[in-house]
Amino acid sequence: MAITFGPTLKLWSSSENTWTVSVLVGQSTLGAPALQYSVDGGVALAASTERITRRENVYYFRGLIEVDLGEGEQELEYTIGNQRYSFVVPAKDQLPRLAYTSCNGFHTGKVPFSMKENEVGAMWESLKEVHSGKSSQVKRDKAYHLLVMGGDQIYADSTIERFEQDQLGWNWFTKEHTKRNAELESADRKWLEKGYTRLYTDVWAQNPVMMEMFATCPAVMMWDDHDIMDGWGSHPDRREKWPVYKDGVFEVAREAFLLYQQHCGPEETPEGVMTLNRNLSNGFRMGSAAILNLDTRTERKPEQIMTKSNWKRIDRWLTQETEGLKHLFVCLSVPAVYANLEWIEELLESTPGVQSVEDDLRDHWRSRPHRSTRVKLLESLFEVAKTGCRVTLLSGDVHVAAHGIVTLKDGGKDDGTRRHRLHQLVSSPILNSPGHAFAATELKRQGSAREDINATMSAEMSPLEVYRKGKSRSSYFVGQRNWLSLVSRDECAYRAEWYFEGAEDPFKVEIHSC
Repeated sequence: MAITFGPTLKLWSSSENTWTVSVLVGQSTLGAPALQYSVDGGVALAASTERITRRENVYYFRGLIEVDLGEGEQELEYTIGNQRYSFVVPAKDQLPRLAYTSCNGFHTGKVPFSMKENEVGAMWESLKEVHSGKSSQVKRDKAYHLLVMGGDQIYADSTIERFEQDQLGWNWFTKEHTKRNAELESADRKWLEKGYTRLYTDVWAQNPVMMEMFATCPAVMMWDDHDIMDGWGSHPDRREKWPVYKDGVFEVAREAFLLYQQHCGPEETPEGVMTLNRNLSNGFRMGSAAILNLDTRTERKPEQIMTKSNWKRIDRWLTQETEGLKHLFVCLSVPAVYANLEWIEELLESTPGVQSVEDDLRDHWRSRPHRSTRVKLLESLFEVAKTGCRVTLLSGDVHVAAHGIVTLKDGGKDDGTRRHRLHQLVSSPILNSPGHAFAATELKRQGSAREDINATMSAEMSPLEVYRKGKSRSSYFVGQRNWLSLVSRDECAYRAEWYFEGAEDPFKVEIHSC
């Protein structure tokens, strides 16, 4: 038996007392692989594995490891096939340690010429070293409990480009009505299936350090546009309704996402999903902490992020599942607190040939069609915060690191507590290229600006510092590759640390929840 993919770990489900972690592998043979595990060096236990699908002559199997949380952290060692790894689960009442990443790939599918070979996996190497306790930057006694990935785990851009040109025969002169009415043939779907499979099996395999992280830290992932195709849901021409995209690209991308990122077969619904209409928003309660992971792509349109019925389900989850929480992490692929890019969007709306930029701008929460949704979401989160729970937003997408703060003006008073402030932490990219010069200039211009969201809420950015060669540089938006660490200081506080490429020390922010 030869394992050709994995293993990768995912947080399958969680409760106050237990964690269940799924193990995914792909192999060339049909027989189910043996999965064994032990807790803190104890007796070896067997866990069953089941075949969930087959792709490109590879059979994929999922095993589930369930562990009762104890008074202290526990290390689980597992063996599947001939591979042996371990991971750590938190104590029963412990706030879990999290690592957050986004934008894990390149638009062209190739490493940019500007990057040296040893730089490609530099930030994954940094994350692995901290996770394994071998970093020269800090001393860490224990591994991360969860790896949270906020979107663009793959980049399908070049795959879609080749599909349109090589498989469909489209070019610059192909008329829109021809594209709009083109039917999806079985050969087209097979081409896409092969393309998306290789984005995970081949491209991910090129980064062995990342794959080691996937094998030693359970992940919680949510897709964004590049996991499907660039700008999915925000194209003004509504191409998402055209058969080749609706029945081909989206469906094949969804099946691949379900398998490689959610450890599910094509007809399965992942654990924790609370929404309808095939939306994959999910939540995990982990003792006194919880993660709410919003799927803002499945139902996205230029004027809509999610249907009203699903926003109601999100509100219901926030009401019913947050009692007694000390900390709630809300994962939004695109940050809700960020610079105002509306004037650029308005300029590009009247400029032909720039749709590739325009759809990115339409994704932002401050884009005119999404403003009211943004206000309602923030108001719902403040209702949770008023119960005594610290709410922190985690986002990526924008190719910079940033820290935003939303303040609730409660009767004109702000006591500085968790009830009046939401933190927006942005980390992007871990692998892709940082933002270009024009974006950096515009972001710098807006950095210190305070936004009055409405009569009761305001937002502002807080500067970050990058330490290099004994000197520090302060910026509201840091355009360097980075990843984010979230580690509890005590039962009431988290420390957020941004690790920047080439920086000597991480930048730290204390986030209190008591």
